[in-house]
Amino acid sequence: MAKRVKQLSKKGKASMAKPAKKLAAVKATPKAVPTKTAPKPAAAKGPRRLKAQAANEEEVDFEDSEEPESNEESEEEEDGAEEEKESAEKSSDEPTAEELATVEKELAEQEADAKKKKNLPAGAKDVLSGYMEQLSHIPLFTPDSERKAAEKLVDLEVDLWKKLLHQPLSYEVLGDVAQTLERDVQEEIFELRKNAKRLATLSDRASKLQKAVDDMAVKLRYIDNDKEAMELVVARLRRSAWGAKSKSDPLKVPFKEMLAIERQRGESLRARNDFVRANLRLVVSVARSFHHVRLPLIDLIQEGNVGLMKAVHRYDHRRGFRFSTYAIWWIRQAIERAIINKGSAVRLPVHVIDSRRQISRAANKLTQKLGRAPSTAELSKTLHMSQVKLDQILAGVHQDPVSLDDPISSDDPRNYLDMVRDENQPALDESLIRENTRQRIRELLTLLSPIEKDIIKRRFGMHDGQDQTLDEIGKHYNLSRERVRQIQTQGLMKMRRMCERRKIGTR
Repeated sequence: MAKRVKQLSKKGKASMAKPAKKLAAVKATPKAVPTKTAPKPAAAKGPRRLKAQAANEEEVDFEDSEEPESNEESEEEEDGAEEEKESAEKSSDEPTAEELATVEKELAEQEADAKKKKNLPAGAKDVLSGYMEQLSHIPLFTPDSERKAAEKLVDLEVDLWKKLLHQPLSYEVLGDVAQTLERDVQEEIFELRKNAKRLATLSDRASKLQKAVDDMAVKLRYIDNDKEAMELVVARLRRSAWGAKSKSDPLKVPFKEMLAIERQRGESLRARNDFVRANLRLVVSVARSFHHVRLPLIDLIQEGNVGLMKAVHRYDHRRGFRFSTYAIWWIRQAIERAIINKGSAVRLPVHVIDSRRQISRAANKLTQKLGRAPSTAELSKTLHMSQVKLDQILAGVHQDPVSLDDPISSDDPRNYLDMVRDENQPALDESLIRENTRQRIRELLTLLSPIEKDIIKRRFGMHDGQDQTLDEIGKHYNLSRERVRQIQTQGLMKMRRMCERRKIGTR
């Protein structure tokens, strides 16, 4: 400090005027100079504390007077640090940039997961919910659109039959299938078969033969309900067109004509599938009315879809009623048959199940009428059925057999298996009696002499389960046969007297 004061004195007294003025101002004012970091007033401080503060400020002012430029820089740094502290205090309640980045990342991940869940295929979700979600995107038919779709389907299938009937090879297949068709249709097919070669090169569409082909195509469309004949004819034409070439085959189908048949068949299949797809919700509404324990709803819906496809094959829009009125009966039949065939562990014939349903309905009606359970005679009289047949139906195999591992009841923890006797094993009471008798014989044998005990065990097969004769026992003990018999009799007499004393039955 002394060196620095000497240097300052050489420079001049002017540089010392500023700290002197500052010291005078500090002594004159009882309050401390307000600063940014210490805004509290200095009135509460004592005189001693003020003197110490003034002394410290003298030293500071001397240092500041020595290097005024560095002092200004330090003040700027302090102001910057204080501003940073204030900004940190203000922003303590606000999220930082890193926190905002993490939050945005989490939100983006959640949105991506939601999009993945929406775009999951039906197999990844629950089967039923995925199926219902797909149905929600299929538009329904209005009455006009339904009629137009039915007419389009009929026209496409009739056109397909026309193309098939222009191929002579089709009549070979239809000749085999004709036995299942009506008599007049058989005669027309045989008549067209005679002129099969002319059909391939027929150019006059207004001829009588062409009209006959058109009429036959319409009849075959409505007769071939399950499209079995159509598929057989198409399969035979495919083998002829796409198979190995043979010069000896006069009925070879040309490539272009087969290609036209395949295109026509594809268009009819697409029209049929569109008709089925537009009525899938009808199957769901019918399947919900059926409740079965062993078949879930999704299985009932699939069985109903089979009935829906049969209804589409057989639907005739010319009769004037809606498709749903006609299809609901096919859907119900398909679901009921599935319940009969697959809904029980033991499959019973359909007529047996129908008979049991009739019996249960008649029993319910008689119970309401009589106020009691009806007898078999009353049931047979009501159903016009013999009592013997009624007993056979009621005593038949039950559809849902009971498992032997099922508990008897909630109160009884035993299983049904515990109540069934094994025919190859002795009865339980007999085995208990036998075991009790053996135990008592063992106790009585302990009271005999060793030779009496061993002879009786050998004589009655208590050792190895085989009875020994008196001669065999005598050879073992080197005794005569008579002596062995006497020892045996003596031991049995002792056991009999012991049984009488202990009141044990000897029978």
